[in-house]
Amino acid sequence: MNEIQPRKPVYKKWWFWLILVVIFAAFYLAGMAIKNKDQQNKGTSDNGKKEENMALASDLPACPSDTSGIFTKPFMDGDKPDFITPLGNSGATSHVVPVDHVYPSDIGYEKDVPVYAPGDLTLIWIENKQMHNKNTDEITRADYQLNFAPCRGLNLAFIHLKKLSPKLNEAIGDENSNCSNKQKIDYGDQEGIPTYYVTCHPDFKRIKISAGELIGYFSGQSDKPLSGFDIGLYDYNKPAVGFINPERYYDDTNHTVCFADYYIPELKKSIIRYLDHILAIRGKQGQSFLKFLASQNVAK
Repeated sequence: MNEIQPRKPVYKKWWFWLILVVIFAAFYLAGMAIKNKDQQNKGTSDNGKKEENMALASDLPACPSDTSGIFTKPFMDGDKPDFITPLGNSGATSHVVPVDHVYPSDIGYEKDVPVYAPGDLTLIWIENKQMHNKNTDEITRADYQLNFAPCRGLNLAFIHLKKLSPKLNEAIGDENSNCSNKQKIDYGDQEGIPTYYVTCHPDFKRIKISAGELIGYFSGQSDKPLSGFDIGLYDYNKPAVGFINPERYYDDTNHTVCFADYYIPELKKSIIRYLDHILAIRGKQGQSFLKFLASQNVAK
């Protein structure tokens, strides 16, 4: 009579451990997805500080029902910029996904070009990408992102400013404080200098800026054919843009709007003219940007 062999405990079978690994991996990935979404909505910085969406702060003034004339002043002097690259631009390096901001640009190298407030604004966020010489670790320059709220729910971003106005400089405690020194991001060669940056979120006073008041300056690079900076506008008082999978995007990106639509009519026309300059250069590609934006009610 054959003896009945005792069965191996389940935990000794290879497939048991495989299932456990798969379950653990699924829970881990789900947790990371939730964490990343929380960082998008609350704005977790590189140094671990969680920031609420300050554009929704209760003490900001309510936006008017019609925001089409909330910006009343040009953001640059004279007949500038030379052109504006519209929303939806993409490139092979840092912007594979179409971007949620525009690029006011001047042709050729320019230094310390002033940028002004297009309307009455409240400062709600500062980020300084502190540039370093990769060989010596010496700080070479600042690269600022400033976020302002014209009113509750509206978030206006100026990105890649190299200098700030005296008023904004006074509003910052130490521009090189609260830095993510453990995370050094390669930034390629900047004017022949191998460069990396660390991200800093200095403390600041929540000051008000009047329409037409100086915000800061952007500069080009002597070895580049263009000089420019970025402007993004995000409206949380309007429905989110109709992306197929909004979970893949930052919350600001889901609320992207065309900042030209928030200008008084005569200034909006001039901004559209600057957009036309780049559309003429890029032809069908530029026109496709406008068609997509129009379909999403991002541009009128």
